Amino acid sequence: AMQQLYNFYTPPALQLFYIGINNRSPKLNDKKVRRALAHTLDIDAIIRDLYSGMAQRVAGPFHPTKSYYNKNLVPIPYDLDKARTLLEAAGWKDTNGNGVVDKTLNGKQTELELDYLASASSKFSMSLALVFKENAAKAGIKINIIPKDFPLLIESLKRREYELNGGAWVAEPLPDDPKQLWHTESDTPDGGNRVGFGNATSDALIDEIRVTLDEEKRADLYRKFQELVYEEQPCIFMIAPQERLVIHKRFEARPSALRPGFFVNEFVVKR
Repeated sequence: AMQQLYNFYTPPALQLFYIGINNRSPKLNDKKVRRALAHTLDIDAIIRDLYSGMAQRVAGPFHPTKSYYNKNLVPIPYDLDKARTLLEAAGWKDTNGNGVVDKTLNGKQTELELDYLASASSKFSMSLALVFKENAAKAGIKINIIPKDFPLLIESLKRREYELNGGAWVAEPLPDDPKQLWHTESDTPDGGNRVGFGNATSDALIDEIRVTLDEEKRADLYRKFQELVYEEQPCIFMIAPQERLVIHKRFEARPSALRPGFFVNEFVVKR
């Protein structure tokens, strides 16, 4: 009966969900450890169980609706064996048999125990944190969930007083300017590069993207930048969600990726 009266739409939402990693942390400054963390997250199950199947996987920092999104990059698969292998390659082994891998850092035996900041008011953020904690434990990584109110969470990120955090970016329907989130000049308390990503190569690519007017050349630079980010694994890139819209059939209307997902001024009553 509902289908007779209403049209159902699921346009993409211009959002990207990710787990931020503090790349400057001594426990997390090796990309093998960051990639191991990515392998512990079953994102297909998260889409199914926490998002009712209404999202798609992403493999990088740009929204999949963008023409320059790098489709050659394969989302990191859930693979606990691979995670354990990478941790061992980075020198993390469970030497005391307590189920958590450890390593000597600065002359001190250190457990791979990580604090995860989650938005206390977000049901999805808290559920995701629990799934991550459970999965990572199977690879010998202990995650402590620290629920925080959003303003306090942002302050912790600005001060880089975190190891992991769940977050989301809002994408714009315009060509991306990666400087705010990914340039080393943005790795400041008020800058957006809160994961501490970047080097001379990535900065040069970002600078070139910003001044390249030729669309094809710029798309190529965007794709190269995504490859570099993929290799470094500064975050765990997870999903781009879909909106859920219901519009009565008496209206001529079209959905949109722009929030709130429709244009009221375009609604036309069918005669």
